[in-house]
Amino acid sequence: MNFGRKRNAFLAVALAFGTTITGCESLEPRSGQELFQAVVQSPIPTSVEVLHSQDEVPLFDPAIWLHFTIDAEVYEQIQSQYPWERSTGDGKSNMPGPVVQWWKPEKLENVSRYQVYTEDCSRYQVYTEDCRCTKQLWINGSHEEAFFKVSF
Repeated sequence: MNFGRKRNAFLAVALAFGTTITGCESLEPRSGQELFQAVVQSPIPTSVEVLHSQDEVPLFDPAIWLHFTIDAEVYEQIQSQYPWERSTGDGKSNMPGPVVQWWKPEKLENVSRYQVYTEDCSRYQVYTEDCRCTKQLWINGSHEEAFFKVSF
């Protein structure tokens, strides 16, 4: 029995099914810059450097993951967008795949974690019809490095 072939067939069917139920024409992952503009801030300030990103994968991982550097001014702009609440948790990911290679918010020095629940997700061009989401932000003490996750 060839499990690799069956797994690939399953993934192909799942992606085709995901396209059908969500109405998307393409499930091509967006670039880190496109994701930052969609879920954090647009246009992207010149001080921002997206280090890592992972677009959502319908049916498997309905989340957008970002790791970036910013300056204090951009941090203040991000904080002013929503009524963020301080929260706890180290942010470790149990998701398989490439995101676990770089998703390490627990490694930030003097990390602070914030989250907000919002129903204003329509501008994100997500692959799901339900536009409720939770945004989570982990930021180091100097406000120069951040991890950002949007869960749908």
